[in-house]
Amino acid sequence: MARPLGGKPLAYPMGLWASRPLIRSPFIDFDDGKRRPSHLSPQQLGRKIRERLSAEGLSALWTRFTYLPSDLKWIAMVVPLIVGIWALARPSSPGPESNPQPIAREIETVADAPSEESKAAVASVTVARSASPASAVVAPAKLVPAAEPSRWDLLTSRIAGRASVDFEEDFHNGLSLWEGKGEWARSWSYDRAGTVRPGQMAIFQPSVPLRDYVFEMKAAIDRRAIQWVVRASSPQNYHFARLNVTPGAPLTKLELERWSVVNGRTGRVTRLPLPHASANQTLFAIRVETRGDSVTTYLQDQVIDTFNDARLQDGGVGLLGAGDDRPRIYGIRVFHQNDFLGKLCSFLAPPPITSQGSE
Repeated sequence: MARPLGGKPLAYPMGLWASRPLIRSPFIDFDDGKRRPSHLSPQQLGRKIRERLSAEGLSALWTRFTYLPSDLKWIAMVVPLIVGIWALARPSSPGPESNPQPIAREIETVADAPSEESKAAVASVTVARSASPASAVVAPAKLVPAAEPSRWDLLTSRIAGRASVDFEEDFHNGLSLWEGKGEWARSWSYDRAGTVRPGQMAIFQPSVPLRDYVFEMKAAIDRRAIQWVVRASSPQNYHFARLNVTPGAPLTKLELERWSVVNGRTGRVTRLPLPHASANQTLFAIRVETRGDSVTTYLQDQVIDTFNDARLQDGGVGLLGAGDDRPRIYGIRVFHQNDFLGKLCSFLAPPPITSQGSE
């Protein structure tokens, strides 16, 4: 009678004794009644290891891994990574015989024996300067070596550099994370739907330290245009862009206008006509990707412009609006390295940027 290894015999009807048990499972091995040794010889152990490392063995191992719950899968992937990071970052303790020599040593100054004339000069100076007693002893100068970063600091900085950054701003908690010139906040307003209408230029401060990122914005244009800036490190340095909308029937005319401002000086203006939109379209999805010297702009998930400019290497995003413009901003998002590895690195060592927008 067939029985599972380490289990009780299975009882089947009389008609099924002559046939194989109707159990379909790749994880149950049936005992044939033969006695097996409890210990494996080195040859048997080597053969079993080769079988496990073969293509069939790895495939069976992967099949078993796919049947595991999702929580166990995460643990199986994260725990080895954390243990490896701990092993690499663990400071090495010097042995009992190793006595590290200091980098800097005391600088000793050896002077010749003073003459009688120099002694008299020193005595006169001592009498003239009563605040400095002659018995004062000046300690020899020492060179303080610069502290070298430990392996843990280096590893933490590398992990933080690969960590993901994800800011979302829906303007529901005010404009505390925005900054501009003067009383810029008085020129901004809200409507009944909770969307914001920009006025004077303001920069989203959590994004200012970033270099490469993706900027997404959902906005409606009731009249004229919507304006934004990227790589804005200050009100005097930024890339400006504006989407002009001219209503018409049966199609709406669209145009992208951009220029750069470096040290307060406006550069050459570029105007790009875009494919027409439908007459009743007012909601637009805008995305800008900054990577190195390249800036690429998308409209409705279609590339509409790309250019290179090495003058501005970092800076955040900002919004602004003219007096006749009637845009409505529903929300913005700025993210970078927002993949699985970036999220894992952000969990292990969060980046130095801690503000997460108004949530």
